[in-house]
Amino acid sequence: MNYIIETPFSDNVLTRDADRYEYMGTQALALPEFALGGPSVDWVGYAALETKRLGRMSRPEKPSLTFVGDDEDIVSIPAIRKMHGDWSSGELRIVESARHEIMMEVSAVRSQFLTESLAFFGQD
Repeated sequence: MNYIIETPFSDNVLTRDADRYEYMGTQALALPEFALGGPSVDWVGYAALETKRLGRMSRPEKPSLTFVGDDEDIVSIPAIRKMHGDWSSGELRIVESARHEIMMEVSAVRSQFLTESLAFFGQD
């Protein structure tokens, strides 16, 4: 199963940009060997265990920048906020009017992401 191929744009939780959603679908059809499928039961189990383990660890003393859309339906915004709550070197950006695939979002959201990311990495 491939979410993008099987889910119409109107029902998707990835992006608000119809053209980029269509592009992702076209790519998935053209190169199915590179298309993402849904997670396996094993993957979900291991991811849950790793998430618990990481949650108990102290946060790294390295600068970090995390983006999450305010219309996110795949990952947990409260869990991300909790992770950043005690991460002194971590910055969290909640992006207005964005879904899961921020880099495949409408141009204004993509521009915000790229501008802030380049500034963070000293490339502005």
